[in-house]
Amino acid sequence: MLIAIEIQHGKRFQLGKIREQLTKQMKKEFKNLKVELSTDKKIVMELEKLEKSIQSKSYSKKKLEKKLKKLIEFSKEQT
Repeated sequence: MLIAIEIQHGKRFQLGKIREQLTKQMKKEFKNLKVELSTDKKIVMELEKLEKSIQSKSYSKKKLEKKLKKLIEFSKEQT
């Protein structure tokens, strides 16, 4: 599961602490899933686009999985 969140500009100084707390919380909430958390704005925007594509059913399952893998890899590179 890839979770992307937007952090308010003023809270960016606490980014590490916020990311750590939310990662623990999400891993606890979704124990049976591999959870990746990103605060990268590009990831947020790409996930929003992907969500719209899913709702309009313009992606096949294979294409969706491939796109998600790329986004997860990209989010790991950024952290």
